[in-house]
Amino acid sequence: MRSDLTAGAPERQRWVQSLREWVSLRGGLTNGNDCFLAFSCCKFNCNFVGQGASCDDANECTSATVCDQYGQCANGLNVLEGTPCGSAAADECSAADTCSGAGVCLNSDVAEGEICDDCTVDDLCSGGVCVADTEVAVLRRAKVGTFGQLNDDLAVHDPAGTAVFAVGAFAADGTAVTAGRVRLGRASSISDARTSLVVGRGEIRGTQSAFPVLQDFATRYPDPAIACGGTDVAVASDSTADLAPASYGAVSVGDRGVLRLAAGAYTFCSLTAYNEAQILVTIGAAPTTLEIAGNLRTGFGVRIAAEGAIPPPVLRVAGASVFFRNDNDVVAHLYAPDAAVRVGRASTLHGSVVADTLVTKVAAEIACELH
Repeated sequence: MRSDLTAGAPERQRWVQSLREWVSLRGGLTNGNDCFLAFSCCKFNCNFVGQGASCDDANECTSATVCDQYGQCANGLNVLEGTPCGSAAADECSAADTCSGAGVCLNSDVAEGEICDDCTVDDLCSGGVCVADTEVAVLRRAKVGTFGQLNDDLAVHDPAGTAVFAVGAFAADGTAVTAGRVRLGRASSISDARTSLVVGRGEIRGTQSAFPVLQDFATRYPDPAIACGGTDVAVASDSTADLAPASYGAVSVGDRGVLRLAAGAYTFCSLTAYNEAQILVTIGAAPTTLEIAGNLRTGFGVRIAAEGAIPPPVLRVAGASVFFRNDNDVVAHLYAPDAAVRVGRASTLHGSVVADTLVTKVAAEIACELH
């Protein structure tokens, strides 16, 4: 046995080189530090790779890092400010992360509580993610009519409130119905139920759990205080009119008339659309809000929507009644916490709903798809 550690140096060097090649073939230096050999540590004695060897400090905001004499990966250069790092995802709640120029990756999430749009009225950003509110939220009672369809979550906030699904009504897979009482008509079917009581002859395809404690409705959905005033607008039958963002009096659109809106904020004292009328957001990319101090009423075959890639409008109604008659096509968010909302036969409401009560008629549909 040699007592001189320097003896046989060529053999030792060849052994170290062989070990390095063996480690390299197995994916590199795998014990957590590029600067000492894998499986080489016994207590605090480790065989270091060697000062100046290239290494990875797992920091996307540094480059050209090398091993020091203590086995640490350091001495790198900071990459330029604005260099991409971390998450490259970019949406309304998070921009792509970038380097600070001082070796730090900066998280670019927007501020907590910023408003975003995940197909509901009051979505908020949290931790870089758009957190959805319940798509359909009512205070006292919701009814999905005969052969109607609900493709959104539904919550009735009053513990004594009721969610009713009439004959053949259907709630899509993955949705949840939350109400103190759920009444299921013959051949109706819902996915998940969170309720204290289920009655009727329909089915629950998913899970059933207890009715949870929901946030106070008036706190979560405060009354929209809307003060209106301005010139009345009346679009004649079979004619078209353009309107710029401003405050107006009573607004009406006659049979087969078209009211074209530029994107922006509007205030109406009331809004009435007669048979086959259209209210369309046609210009601009900004969110469009229609604040209606009174009631909203439509005739048969009315369309309310935004064209192309323009964001769907938000209808904020302070009145006591919202009535979409038969065969309407509405692509908008509806915020009417004091209103009785009725959706007529074969109508579609694509967006979210906040209401005091909600009733849909035969074959009506409420869905989250915004098109």
